[in-house]
Amino acid sequence: MGKITDIVRQKRNKTRVSIFIDGEFVTGLDAVALAQARVNIGDELDPSELKAIVHKSEVNGAFDRAVGYISHMPRSRRETERYLRDKNYAKEVVSEVVEKLIDYRYLDDRAYAQTYARQKSAKYGMFRIRAELKLKGISDEIIAEIADDGDDDADGIVGEDNLPTEEFKASFTAARDTIVNRYARLRQDGVRVDVQDDYAIRVFLPQEMDGEQTTLAYFGYTGAFTIEYGSNADTAEQSMPVRSSDAITDSVKSLESVTRNGNSFVHVKLTEEGKKILKEKTSGASSESSNTLYFNVGGESVISLTVKDPLDDDVYISSSAYTREIASTVATLLHSALGGSETDLVFSLGGTYVLEGAYGTNALMFMYIVFGICAALMLGFFFFRYRLLGFVHLYTCLLFTIATVLCVWSIPFLTLSVETFTAFMLMLGVLSLSNAITFEHARKEYELGKTIASSVKTGYKKCTWHLFDLHIVLALIGFVGFGIAITNITSFLFTVGLLAVFSGLGSLVINRFTWATMMALAKNKRAFCNFKVEESDDE
Repeated sequence: MGKITDIVRQKRNKTRVSIFIDGEFVTGLDAVALAQARVNIGDELDPSELKAIVHKSEVNGAFDRAVGYISHMPRSRRETERYLRDKNYAKEVVSEVVEKLIDYRYLDDRAYAQTYARQKSAKYGMFRIRAELKLKGISDEIIAEIADDGDDDADGIVGEDNLPTEEFKASFTAARDTIVNRYARLRQDGVRVDVQDDYAIRVFLPQEMDGEQTTLAYFGYTGAFTIEYGSNADTAEQSMPVRSSDAITDSVKSLESVTRNGNSFVHVKLTEEGKKILKEKTSGASSESSNTLYFNVGGESVISLTVKDPLDDDVYISSSAYTREIASTVATLLHSALGGSETDLVFSLGGTYVLEGAYGTNALMFMYIVFGICAALMLGFFFFRYRLLGFVHLYTCLLFTIATVLCVWSIPFLTLSVETFTAFMLMLGVLSLSNAITFEHARKEYELGKTIASSVKTGYKKCTWHLFDLHIVLALIGFVGFGIAITNITSFLFTVGLLAVFSGLGSLVINRFTWATMMALAKNKRAFCNFKVEESDDE
């Protein structure tokens, strides 16, 4: 229990008061909520009572903000929820406020959809209007009620033969490539994008990915990238590009995510022209009269920055909700939108589903364990049988592994999956077998009484073409199979073909070069290779 020792009206916001309990400031509250609770100086409050008053105060404040937000123009339920979440209100507060707005009939998705369709019908066809309503959270039932299927032709989607027009096909291909490139730029293992039913884009994301729902929603945004500045989203004016004839790239160079000291940011790199525009627009900003920069894609606000001081340089935007992955998602979306336009196709996010792994939830972890055991046994064999010559094999395997990792990282359709890891283990085994064959051929030549140098040269000569043929066959199987195989094993076959090339180079070139270099530095070459001459008894 605590005793209220003072209630002071706040100077900057006359509708709020500061509460002091036992002489110490505790919290700020909405004056109406405090009055409704009938709390006065000298009353005692337990933590649960104070929590209830704070919650009521938050609801009142959020409700007032929401009313101001929807008073300028009609809004959908999802737009209002997103607005309140962006203002950092708790989920429970947002839910209560939205239900209250619906009860008061301030929010009505059906009326909103009818008005929106009527206003946009002069400019866009119903196909696009339906997609935009879907993005704004309008239910399929309401969209079906207001949609007029006969207007699809007006949007250039369907031709006289009732088939998609060539213009639409080209637009869809361009939009698909944009979305694919966004996911590729994330460099996230396990991501796959493909087209389903001709004109639907299907995205697979790994469950362990942070912010996957945010990525799905944001990467579906299409359209022009604009920057607005003003006191709120409704009254903000477009700042960049300044004129419709200008390009956003005249003001913005690029956008990228940056992480420093555990904090992630979106870095907006501006041109000199962009810095001048920003300086002019924000010249009147101060802590008493702050405005906000809104970064939009296709008219949808993606991120915002409260400006309390004039800006004249690049912009760094952060949020308490930004992890490294989410900051990368936002930066990737905005950067790709630099080339967007108002005529881009609009995509709506359909259902999201959680799928079990095709090989079980722990398949990849099991393969890591198996790989570790096999690698230890393989290295143990090489070092036991060939002593220091085992380092030649180890270095070859390390280079092979590094090359594999770089390819998986740089080739968009390759990810660290069960298929690619299986191919890696298989081809690492082929590399180990190839090295063992060359070592054994050289060992046998030495047993016949030849010198170390002659044994190595002759041993390689005897097995080179056999190993070359083996790797050529494996590479052909991999690449030809990749060209004709079903989707589930294409990554496996391509990886086999690619790593067959690396394995061949490793066993026939890298292995021999490393052996020659290390043996040249060794004082006792026979001990280095652990080669021995067989002794036979004289008869």
